Amino acid sequence: MHTQANTLKGRSIAKRFGWISAATTALALLSGCLTSPYYGQIFNARTDQIPFEVWTYDKNQNIKLECAKASAHGGPIDGDGSYQPLTTVNPPDQAHFDYKGDEIFHAGKKVAIPLSCWRNYSYADGTNYITVVRITQGSLGQNSIYTFDKNGLSCLGQWVGKNGFFGWFGKSCEKRYINTGNPIRTVFLKAKS
Repeated sequence: MHTQANTLKGRSIAKRFGWISAATTALALLSGCLTSPYYGQIFNARTDQIPFEVWTYDKNQNIKLECAKASAHGGPIDGDGSYQPLTTVNPPDQAHFDYKGDEIFHAGKKVAIPLSCWRNYSYADGTNYITVVRITQGSLGQNSIYTFDKNGLSCLGQWVGKNGFFGWFGKSCEKRYINTGNPIRTVFLKAKS
């Protein structure tokens, strides 16, 4: 009986460390997340100043924003090579801390997306223009920043409040492709005029 209890305890520890190892590996690949704008957000005009808000654990590498004309479902209509530079956002040296003492850095900037990145495409919701923005940081490039839709931001806030800055990770808050389940690392935006 004592041996069986130790074996079960050992399995439980192995499972826990296996999960921690997988989470640690995944977090090592995560640079941060975009909390504004959210995926699918609608703006009044293509000339609006759009607030880009990125949270990252890496203060040493700049965040690059690039834009392209979007397809009807959110990707760049002319492929990944069609992105053009939009701006660079620099994370500050001053960290924010959650209740656990984990640090994260906030980088934000308001940007008007050039008209060359918008495409005319009418939707039933009254929007007439669409664009896609890619957010990258450092050597991980386009696989580093997670994006969220409106419901995903609610999920993000719930889990960060419960478990700290990385509490949302693994809770399916981020925007994902329906067919593959992979995270979408761009943000699709709409404008009425």
